Amino acid sequence: MRLGPADRDVELSRVSRLTRWLVAGAVGLAGVLSAVVAQALPGSSASSAPSSGSTIQTVPSASPSGPAATTPSNSPSATDPSGGGSNLTPITSPPVQTQQRSVARSGAS
Repeated sequence: MRLGPADRDVELSRVSRLTRWLVAGAVGLAGVLSAVVAQALPGSSASSAPSSGSTIQTVPSASPSGPAATTPSNSPSATDPSGGGSNLTPITSPPVQTQQRSVARSGAS
C-alpha cells in the first residue's frame, strides 16, 4: 500500500499536533513542579525578615548618643499608623569566623 501526498500531510499534521500537546504538557508540568518545590523549600525574599538560622549577618553600626538616637522599634513612626515599630529583631551576637580552608580546583590535573 502506497501513501499519497494527502496521506503524508495528514500524518505530518497529526505528528505536529502531538508535538504541540507534548510541549504544552511539559511546560505545564515544569510549572507545577516549580510551584511544589517553591512551597517545599522556601527561599528568602526582600519583604520577609531573615530567619534565626541564617548564616549571613551584618554588624550594626554604632549609633550617635543624644536625643536623636532613638531606635525605630522603640518609637512609633509618623508613617506607621499602628504605632508599632518594625518587626525586625536586632542581632545579638557578631558573626563567628571559622577555620575552614577554601580550596580552589581547576580542570587541570
